[in-house]
Amino acid sequence: MALPGSLLPSLRSQREEIRPLLSQKLAKGDTWYLIDVRWMKRWKKYCGYETWDQSYVGEASYFPGPIETENLYAGSGLKEHLMEELDYSLVPETAWHHLVSWYGLSDGSRPIARRVVEFGIYMKHCKVEVYLLNFKLTLHPKLSETTTEPFSRADTVGDLEAVMRRMYSISGKTSCRVWYRFMSRTYELLQSDPFQTLQDAGLYNMQTIVLEVQDSDGTWPRATQRAGYESASQSMESTTKQVKAPRKEEGSNSKQKTSAKAKKDGKVAETNPVARPMHMKTNTGDKLPVKEATGDEISPEEDDWLKSQQKSQHDELVQSVATEHKRANQASQRAQDALNRLAQKEGQLKTLNKTLEERRCKSKSWIDAEDQEEKREGAVMAEQRVAQLQTQAEQLTQSLQTARDEAHERTETLETQLTNVQQQHQSTTHQLQASRQQLQDTEQHLQQANERAEQQQQRADVAETRLQEANERADQQEQIAAMAETRLQHSDQMFQDMFHRLIGQLPQSQPQWVVQRNEIELTGEELGAGGWATVRIGTFRGNQVAAKCLHRQIVSAHNVRIFTREMNMAANARHPNLLQFIGATLDSQEPIILTELMPTSLRRVMEEGTRLSHPQISSISRQVALALNYLHLTQPEAIIHRDVSSSNVLLEPIINSGFKAKLSDYGSANFVRHTTTVGPGNPTYAAPEAGNPEQQSTKMDVFSFGVLLVEMCAGELAPREVRDRLLASIRWPPVLALIRSCLRHEPEQRPDMATIITQLDQL
Repeated sequence: MALPGSLLPSLRSQREEIRPLLSQKLAKGDTWYLIDVRWMKRWKKYCGYETWDQSYVGEASYFPGPIETENLYAGSGLKEHLMEELDYSLVPETAWHHLVSWYGLSDGSRPIARRVVEFGIYMKHCKVEVYLLNFKLTLHPKLSETTTEPFSRADTVGDLEAVMRRMYSISGKTSCRVWYRFMSRTYELLQSDPFQTLQDAGLYNMQTIVLEVQDSDGTWPRATQRAGYESASQSMESTTKQVKAPRKEEGSNSKQKTSAKAKKDGKVAETNPVARPMHMKTNTGDKLPVKEATGDEISPEEDDWLKSQQKSQHDELVQSVATEHKRANQASQRAQDALNRLAQKEGQLKTLNKTLEERRCKSKSWIDAEDQEEKREGAVMAEQRVAQLQTQAEQLTQSLQTARDEAHERTETLETQLTNVQQQHQSTTHQLQASRQQLQDTEQHLQQANERAEQQQQRADVAETRLQEANERADQQEQIAAMAETRLQHSDQMFQDMFHRLIGQLPQSQPQWVVQRNEIELTGEELGAGGWATVRIGTFRGNQVAAKCLHRQIVSAHNVRIFTREMNMAANARHPNLLQFIGATLDSQEPIILTELMPTSLRRVMEEGTRLSHPQISSISRQVALALNYLHLTQPEAIIHRDVSSSNVLLEPIINSGFKAKLSDYGSANFVRHTTTVGPGNPTYAAPEAGNPEQQSTKMDVFSFGVLLVEMCAGELAPREVRDRLLASIRWPPVLALIRSCLRHEPEQRPDMATIITQLDQL
């Protein structure tokens, strides 16, 4: 936790405490911490750490705040390619604890502690190990199940084995061996010296480490189990039989180390699986079985082509692996030559030093100081040259390790490509078999299609014969139509005469709903048109009204009394949700029915793209149900609307309250039913029994009301062919249940409007 600003040491005290700590030399085993370089620069300016920072001392804009390290992370580890004094600064452990106690640690930041380790083979130098080695740890024989763990290069082989024992819960009394994978499917046994560091063991980042546990009978599992490693030269089982002697300690001279490294490189070349491509086909997974060619299998030509393709790709992969291995061997040879030259230079340096010492002893009395200084300068130059050669040798060693890593990665890539080629071959085989099956199915379908075509041809011949007969009947119908036209003209004249006689027979006092035609002024604006009437905007006694003009051809002499009766019923109907009936004409011309004018209709609102909300649907449907219930309860005879649809539900928008709904055409629909051969309703809303005069009942309006509910919920018309799909899209369970009860096929199973109103009130 950071100290309050008033309790922080003075800036001078901070400088005096941190300066000697930052200038101390790296010592093997010490711990240093990483800090974001930007935070460190702000702290130095704020404290005046450098002489050129004295002008910023104590400025609030340079106050560093809590220590930051979050910018150095990427996921669970450090970002790649971080550079000292460009991305981070290093501080020793004591300085870190001082800074944390003064300023604290920012949210999202965490300590990044790293040890100081020795690098180099011949010239040792200390360096902070910023990036750790990550190893893939696994337990034999489950080589595919690995766990990645970080290790320091200063950790020993014993530390590595102890971590693996704890990870897999293996006691210290059980004998174990540690293997490392050198190349794909090639494993080497780690040295038996538990104090050898991981850096000296030559292990590299992301290398696979295998822990082998000795069996209870004292044998090693790799001595008997050979499956899975035979394709990688002699691999682990051969190594088990011929375990190399432990390496000598680092105290041996550099020539012995060079010889041991050359022997190791030679063994790597011998165990390299890429150098022996003939072993790549020993596993059963590398060669696909080929079945005998039958009518349902691959033909010999196709199988030969697939084999040739597979062999070509396999040869290319083997050649590529061999090339990579050759390059790795060349790099190893160059490194070996450099090490040999370095050994020669060291021998020459020793000889030169010995000669100089002898000359110095013999000629102390007469060699002047200037000559001695020249000799010393020559020795220093020789030492510098040796140091340069050692640096070059280290670089060559690193290049060799890089080449080995690249060869290892290339080998794994080529093996993956070979596996993909085999999988593609299997996939191609399956596709060929599927294609044959599809071809057989296509032939069967084609045969069936030919049979159907023959049947269609026969039907076409029959249809052509029927067409000729229909043409003959059409000629006869045209003659009949001409005769009917003549009779219609005669009947029209008779109708005019009969209408005048009927008018003369009516009582002198006409009904109150009769209006004179000269009181109505019609405009050219149409509100709608149908098969039996056209609705226009008109003016009646100074008020705008809706004028429904019935077509003249549906009016005949015997319908005058029916029209009068229906208008009487409309005039007596009084309900707030029924469109107000104003009056109608009663003369020899086509009738005009006047009603109040509403702004819009439900059909028009939905055509404009307005999607009704649940409260609006509930309100409109309830108002329509109230109007229908009023008609159905009329005495002595119930009024059946017969044309409940969204076009006949007229709406008047109410501010912040939805819509005022009124039902129209409740009288004229009955008149049309009596005067035409086609039902007045829209087929989309018609009940199944609508075409049967003996089954006419108020349940027809209930069915139409259910279709209207579907239309309001789905936002589109609901004809019979798409009604099931629209029902499946409704996500309002109470309304969906009500709709299904209204759409039942049997009329007696549908609810009445009073029941529907009760259910709507419960929504």
